[in-house]
Amino acid sequence: MKDIESSLVGNGVPSRKLFAQSVKSYRETEYLLPNYDKIFAATWLSDKEIILGTKCNNVLLLNTETGTRIEIPSPRTQTSPPVTTSRALSADEPSDPPAASVSIPSLSAYNHCSGIHSIEINPSRTMVAVGAGEPTEFIQVYDLPSFRPLAVLRGHTDMVFSIEWVNDTTLVSGSRDTTVKLFSIDRDALQLHPLPQPAIPHRVSVKHHSSKVRDLRMDPLRSQFLTLSTDGTIALWDARECRVVQSSPLIYSSETVCVGLDAETHIYAIGSQSHVSFYDPRVGGSAGEGIVHVCDSLDEGWGVRCVKFRDGVAVIGGGLGRLSFYDMRMRGYLEWTPFSTESKTVQTKTVGGIASEQRDATGSSGIVEPVRQRVPRPTNYLNTGHGWLLRDPLYQSHFNGTDIRNAIYAIAFEEDLVRAGTRRGGAGARLAVAGGPLQLNLCGSYCGLF
Repeated sequence: MKDIESSLVGNGVPSRKLFAQSVKSYRETEYLLPNYDKIFAATWLSDKEIILGTKCNNVLLLNTETGTRIEIPSPRTQTSPPVTTSRALSADEPSDPPAASVSIPSLSAYNHCSGIHSIEINPSRTMVAVGAGEPTEFIQVYDLPSFRPLAVLRGHTDMVFSIEWVNDTTLVSGSRDTTVKLFSIDRDALQLHPLPQPAIPHRVSVKHHSSKVRDLRMDPLRSQFLTLSTDGTIALWDARECRVVQSSPLIYSSETVCVGLDAETHIYAIGSQSHVSFYDPRVGGSAGEGIVHVCDSLDEGWGVRCVKFRDGVAVIGGGLGRLSFYDMRMRGYLEWTPFSTESKTVQTKTVGGIASEQRDATGSSGIVEPVRQRVPRPTNYLNTGHGWLLRDPLYQSHFNGTDIRNAIYAIAFEEDLVRAGTRRGGAGARLAVAGGPLQLNLCGSYCGLF
């Protein structure tokens, strides 16, 4: 493998040190979201609001200041169980099976591989695309900031795993049907369309991989995107022509489900069961020469589920609920002694489809602080909170007494708002983290802000 140092020329040391310093002071604010199953996708809408997508096909708008959440209506072609709750849970309250007045998504009501896996906002922040939901092969496009449904993108024949905006009006998608498709969306024309939600067919469809396309990541500065397939390969595409320009096998190809991109160095990170592989397209080649570095993950073989970059540091979310920070230039994980391990939990409550922060009879805000407190010691990862877990008969029979950790499926930096021009100043170091139990048949959710 080529030495990674030559691939990191120009990566700013001061900003990396600033971010590394901010990691040491991270505190967790956990948002309890009862009755939602596994949050697969998260993106910042504003400096106060995060859009979340769940396995049970719900799109949520979470206000991080008040703890309120709103379910965004989805124009579905089939009826699905409602997801509402009449009360909030405290951090230490057992998540017993809900009362009859609470509707829980039945695990048998959804395909085990269904859900919303990707939520992406276009560069002008006038549209948001949701992939997929119901049906799983469709992509829903909403207008922003109204969240009015604009269109449905059709063409895939199986689950859509990942979507990215090529430019302000062009979307690329990857699916379990093994294809990559391009869609063109004219927002102005859609607003004048006589139908409330017209169906838009794909403009281009290409089958390159022999198995499902699990993730993809767009590099807008180079007009390229990288696809990751469960066939054990990655492919670099020319986004303008939707044409493969490089294809390479992976060294570690077990449980490859996520791709991250460092926008400064144009290096991609591919997560697998126990490793993160760093790929530099400038090296290229068809025999794995583009893999310039590999590091072990810190999740003890539970799989890397999400990778994001910030100032030359790969932020890695794993199946064991650990958030780690790998400095590519130093070739090692950041290590620090935390000032404390205190956290706070915001309890939320949904009434009539709109959520409000839970307050007790004395008018307190429903924030429990601290929930956990341990003696600080050196560490190189953050543990996420316990979230909400449905303790149904399946849990009682097979997992009772087991410490269930939440896999980290989504990481979103507030800094992305600064780059998009919707927020000025500030370090932009806050990050939203979301996920749920890794075990297939367990129902639960986690959402936190660091």
